[in-house]
Amino acid sequence: MTARSNALAIIAMAVVVGRGFQPRLGGPERAAPHASLVDANITFNRDVAPILWTRCATCHHPDGPAPFSLVTFADAKAHARQIAEVTRRRYMPPWKPDAGSGPFVGERRLSDREIDQLSRWGDEGAAEGDGADRRTPPAFHGGWQLGVPDLIVTLADYALRADGGDVFRNFVAAIPVDETRYVRGLEFLPGSRAVHHANIRIDRTSASRELDEADPEPGYEGVVLKSADYPDGHFLGWTPGQMAPLAPAGRGWQLNAGTDFVVQLHLRPTGRLERVQPKIGLYFTSDPPASTPVMLRLGRQSLDIPAGEPSYLVTDSYVLPTDVDVEAIQPHAHYRAREVRARAAAPDGATRSLISISNWDFNWQDQYRFASPVPLPAGTRITTEYVFDNSDANARNPLHPAARVAWGWRSSDEMADVWLQVTTRSNADRERLAADIRRKIGRRALQRRRRARSARTRG
Repeated sequence: MTARSNALAIIAMAVVVGRGFQPRLGGPERAAPHASLVDANITFNRDVAPILWTRCATCHHPDGPAPFSLVTFADAKAHARQIAEVTRRRYMPPWKPDAGSGPFVGERRLSDREIDQLSRWGDEGAAEGDGADRRTPPAFHGGWQLGVPDLIVTLADYALRADGGDVFRNFVAAIPVDETRYVRGLEFLPGSRAVHHANIRIDRTSASRELDEADPEPGYEGVVLKSADYPDGHFLGWTPGQMAPLAPAGRGWQLNAGTDFVVQLHLRPTGRLERVQPKIGLYFTSDPPASTPVMLRLGRQSLDIPAGEPSYLVTDSYVLPTDVDVEAIQPHAHYRAREVRARAAAPDGATRSLISISNWDFNWQDQYRFASPVPLPAGTRITTEYVFDNSDANARNPLHPAARVAWGWRSSDEMADVWLQVTTRSNADRERLAADIRRKIGRRALQRRRRARSARTRG
């Protein structure tokens, strides 16, 4: 595992940017500076603030997950040379999809011009500029980026030990609603820098709550029960900086009374005792969902990566039985993954890349929502590919010397998943697609049981 102190050092030298959320800037709308101004001095008020506020402030604000704020001129000036360095190297912003993927909502890839502006600003002394150019900075309400939530659910207070390996723990919290509500947005506040990421599900039964209550400490360890699932085909989760915008009318999800949040936290010790108590903010709407998405997962749990293997390939594919629109895509793997790709091949031979990441980084995962849904006709084959580097030359390999690795939940294990959120043309198509996905999952489960029996027989 990468030490938490190293991760914090990297973050402290970085400009962490928002994922999918673009704060509205106050003041008049301004066009890009004319080319004749290329030789003008770069200033915070006119040039730098719009970049930092739309790309960085979603993490770098007071009470945010980043170690320092970049909202005010004084904040940014103190880190001007750091900003110039990490953006010049394109280490930041942490936008992993290759050019040509998407386009996605909230893309954070800086243009050459923007990088030059940030670099020149630091080199020229980080001037504040004319007060007439100053805009109103984005507002954050107690750390909430989407505004004050309609409902806040606070998880139990958990004490994370100072050192040792990563902790995966599931926390169950009752959602205090007494009638059906429709959710147009969800925001997660981690409450500690020890939180690496969170997966959030809904359990309409008491099963998860009973496991939590049976554990003497807050939460419980182990896998998330099948009764806990993503609601109505919607991704719910958090990684540093990730922020889904409020959904438009008719695109929310239904929340029923008597349900629980089940929040799986990946926690990484920081070298000191950490109090971890995340909060979840919900934003309601009166508009019921007009359609319900379906979640499609491609990936294999038969991973068996030999020690020293620098290019282990894992593929999966699925043929769509109905027409769909791909709304969003989310790859997931751990430290040894190097490349991930997903592409679609239509029945007429036309192909399209859904996502391509040539330099996968476990620390910068995200959900990628397409700027416009991607229509795929029935008969389209979706193919995913992962390349893993399990050699000692891989600096991200958590084990040195390298050892054989299989599929597993721990970050020292591996995964090779690609999740897609899709919508169908009709409810009948949705039912047909969901049933076909269940059959695919059933076939894979049967294959795993047969391999397990075979392995026991050989043993």
